[in-house]
Amino acid sequence: MNNLKLQEAFSLNNQVTLKNHIVMSPMTTWSSHDDQTVSEKEVAYYGARAKSVGMVITGSSHVQENGVGFANELAVYADRFIPGLTKLATAIKAGGAKAVLQLNHAGNKALPEFISNQDVVSASAVLAYKTAFAPEQTPRALEESEILQVIRDFGSATKRAIDAGFNGVEIHGAHGFLIQNFLSPHYNRRDDKWGGSLKNRLRFAMAVVDEVKKVAAKYADDSFIIGYRISLEERENDGLSLNDTEPLIENLVAKQVSYLHLSLGMH
Repeated sequence: MNNLKLQEAFSLNNQVTLKNHIVMSPMTTWSSHDDQTVSEKEVAYYGARAKSVGMVITGSSHVQENGVGFANELAVYADRFIPGLTKLATAIKAGGAKAVLQLNHAGNKALPEFISNQDVVSASAVLAYKTAFAPEQTPRALEESEILQVIRDFGSATKRAIDAGFNGVEIHGAHGFLIQNFLSPHYNRRDDKWGGSLKNRLRFAMAVVDEVKKVAAKYADDSFIIGYRISLEERENDGLSLNDTEPLIENLVAKQVSYLHLSLGMH
């Protein structure tokens, strides 16, 4: 694709127009205040880059207190974060880019030092390997009622993104975080309706998408962007594979998400 093409306007699903074909992908900045509210440094960082791209996707913002995956990460799990997020969305849009807030729950890669009672949760109590940012740890398996609450909290986070003025949200279903924990045959060992068969392992992701779409339909217009981030495979021999992610993609296309974002944690 030549430079001229990159600079042309781009229609996303015939519902919203981006000023060009370039998207700033989500990157962790470690720049929020210690209370996880947006800092002026973060506003300036995104505002400066929004001038040259058609859409900016923020780094992950956690939808529950125990979903934090990085130090000084954005948070969206309570209304007290809306004023800072409003500043962030305003700065991005002032540069002419669409502002998309990435929504996440870190699952078995959450950082216990930032969580009440160090309560790290996931689909199942399966040991998670150490990463550059998270320790090796065995999470607690979520109860049925807690699963339903996480789904509702993705919806609540979407409402806060709308209230803050964002043009859309991206559901982070990649990089071994909670949504991927449920999809993974390695990390999901449940024997209820949320685990076992591929259909059951897909249920949590689809419920999150449905909840986000329901909230967007109620509080935003048709131009509201809903993206979904995917990792196609996992490192474990019995982990996520194309046999799992191809049906995931087919389901997401059927649900008419605005875009799919494919990403692996390592090159």
